[in-house]
Amino acid sequence: MDPQYLVLSTLLLFLSTTMVPTACISPYTACSEAANKSCFPFPYFTFPFAPSTPKGCGHPNFQVECTPGSAAVLTIGYNKFKVLSLENPAAPTALRLGFVDPIVQLCAITVNKTLFDMFKWPFYPSNRKKVSNASGPPAINVTGCRTSLGWLPCHPCDLIEQFLSGNVVTDLNNAEDLIRNGFKVEWNQSDDRFRKCKECVAKNGICGFDASQPTNPFLCYPHVTALNDPS
Repeated sequence: MDPQYLVLSTLLLFLSTTMVPTACISPYTACSEAANKSCFPFPYFTFPFAPSTPKGCGHPNFQVECTPGSAAVLTIGYNKFKVLSLENPAAPTALRLGFVDPIVQLCAITVNKTLFDMFKWPFYPSNRKKVSNASGPPAINVTGCRTSLGWLPCHPCDLIEQFLSGNVVTDLNNAEDLIRNGFKVEWNQSDDRFRKCKECVAKNGICGFDASQPTNPFLCYPHVTALNDPS
């Protein structure tokens, strides 16, 4: 017998008797375990929110990055925001977001213009109705901005004014409060994924999406007992 063949056969036999197959975790189990993990300020996750790892859980536009000891981070468009607080943590209806890096996010005008594209992303200011009924842009303490934000190298007061009046209107009275205390947003639940998720949960499934596809189509991961049900 060829000595090389004998060595290879012996090696394969050794590996087959010592290696333990990795258990296959169902998407339902993986997403369920991820949803039960706390990530400040989320005590746990409910749809549409989900941790960004593992991929494919929750809603693709509500993926949350979790780092121990730090606030959760939510990506909107090309910008990252810290999640400062939740309304109704058990089933969030609104968030207060803060800038991860105000110097970068407010000093770069091209970034500032894309902070919120209301036609592309599901988030909008929580007081949008008040804005639509207003006769003009909200009053902004630009003077306070110019005197209190001297620590920013670009003095982005005009950009902040545009941000406040055009994209996000807050109940805060000056730009420094906007940077330090953040702003409040809600999200559009007319997305068809919310309807599909209710149907999925009614069948004891868990909601997710196909992360391998560019459009991230909705997926309902069936409960493990449903997979074993012969009917």
